[in-house]
Amino acid sequence: MEKRFKRGLILGKFLPIHFGHMYLIQQGSEQCDNLTVLACSLKSEPIPGYLRYRWVLEYCNKLKDKNTTVINITDELPQYPEEHPDFWNIWCNLVKQYEPDVIFSSEDYGLELARRLNIEHILVDKKRIKFPISGTKIRKKPYENWDMIYPGARPHFVDRIYFLGPESTGKTTATEMMSEYFKTSHIPEYGRILWERNSGEISLYDFCEIVVMQRDIENKIIRNSNNKFLFCDTETITTKVFCELYHPGEHKNLDNFFDHHIQRQLENRCHFFVLSPDVPAVQDGTRTFLEHRHKHFKMILSELNKWNIPYVVLEGNYNERLDIVKEYVKNLDSHKCTANYQIGTEI
Repeated sequence: MEKRFKRGLILGKFLPIHFGHMYLIQQGSEQCDNLTVLACSLKSEPIPGYLRYRWVLEYCNKLKDKNTTVINITDELPQYPEEHPDFWNIWCNLVKQYEPDVIFSSEDYGLELARRLNIEHILVDKKRIKFPISGTKIRKKPYENWDMIYPGARPHFVDRIYFLGPESTGKTTATEMMSEYFKTSHIPEYGRILWERNSGEISLYDFCEIVVMQRDIENKIIRNSNNKFLFCDTETITTKVFCELYHPGEHKNLDNFFDHHIQRQLENRCHFFVLSPDVPAVQDGTRTFLEHRHKHFKMILSELNKWNIPYVVLEGNYNERLDIVKEYVKNLDSHKCTANYQIGTEI
């Protein structure tokens, strides 16, 4: 069937991509032979541009018509006419490169841009009747608007509760008990899985696998559940400190790797609990550094302080520790959402 337009264009921040954006893109894809989506971002914005680009690209790749190109625009462009005297010319020159004959938008800026370029404009659900949502609403209250967020973007908004600490301080117990108490998911320690697979031998570069696999498991579980928070037995800072204990001196070869992944981790909604070694140590056959627990504890705190990461130190018996975590998590906005919006067959 012949489509109405040859080349269409959509531009947006997708901060984050939600069902309103998805409907807009779907409308453009259905009406154009070729559609270009410009995912625009500034360094100062609260969600990294590369993430938003990835989310939009992932969604567009699921569309029935494989006719959509997503382009990541990272130029520091003015966002409002009052910011720059040449605002409209700047944006017109950008859009002209893609030679559209129509612009799809849900805002008045699309109408003005199309008028200046002498092309058509299709206004889609401006009053947000079909999908009453905005990126601002999601960023302020993600859990209240959970079902309006594109599923691929939801991991960014999950509260990840991490338990850090030396060996035999109760990280695994806390992770499992809290996930059971709150009826949500938890992430086991991939490093232990690898340690057992390798019969207790962990090479320097095995720690790279641990970091990547731990993150991938987190994101996979989040994407396949409707949980709003997740309890994790370990994370990248813990892995970095263990690497230093296992491979003193050599660990510096991976400093840039670890720092990159710590930065990526901190782009999520993270909460850190550090378990103090003031409980008896238990040798279960897998413990290697029990005699260094206090040193290990200080190393973890030093790394957290280096990154200016807020954290809570858990001391006392196990029940006292868990009570603190329970109270903390109860204060997170974690109530359930019941809406079930669908767009075609893409979701």
